[in-house]
Amino acid sequence: MSAQWHPGQLLFVGFPGRTIPPDLAACIREGRVGGVILFKRNVGEPSEVRAGP
Repeated sequence: MSAQWHPGQLLFVGFPGRTIPPDLAACIREGRVGGVILFKRNVGEPSEVRAGP
């Protein structure tokens, strides 16, 4: 993550489906979003949350 501040770092985002879209994954790696919210549509079983990507 760069030392430069990004407005997106204040945002928590959601996504459709059970797989994180590649462009969102890149933004997370780069520190350009503050966090990710998981909704029911993102998880089938609790073990999927523990397993991670």
